[in-house]
Amino acid sequence: MNALLVAPVALPLLVAAVLLLLRGRLDPRAGTALAAACAAVVVVLGAVLLARTLDGQVPVTQLGGWPAGIAVVLVADAFSALLLVLTSAVVLLGLLYAFGTGEAASELFAPLVLVMSAGVSGVLLTGDLFNLFVFVEVVLVPSYVLLLLARGARGAAPGPL
Repeated sequence: MNALLVAPVALPLLVAAVLLLLRGRLDPRAGTALAAACAAVVVVLGAVLLARTLDGQVPVTQLGGWPAGIAVVLVADAFSALLLVLTSAVVLLGLLYAFGTGEAASELFAPLVLVMSAGVSGVLLTGDLFNLFVFVEVVLVPSYVLLLLARGARGAAPGPL
């Protein structure tokens, strides 16, 4: 059960790292397809987690073997698992849309979406406020870069300050 809690956060980060390492050698559309496959796996992991928590179980894991006040605590109940499935499905649909329309022309698009997805999964599965803040920051940083990429792709000049 521990891997089931960690995988929705770790898998997108791992695939994003691989995509960044292959940058320049991999077509951006292939990177988006790999990111969509990763998002589909996270949807399935979320569905399995939802099925396991529907009976009232609340799995908890403390990463690194540290005590609860120091470790990153990941916890899931039925509601957080449901939100994980829904948000992962939205990420998957967004990646499929970007793949189909060519919006994912940048090599950085897919890795940034995956990092943002990992942050959202972390927000939904975290068990304490400090790590909630950390995961919110993990969501915000790639979202800012994605906004800059979108602005640059459309050729819009930044407005006056």
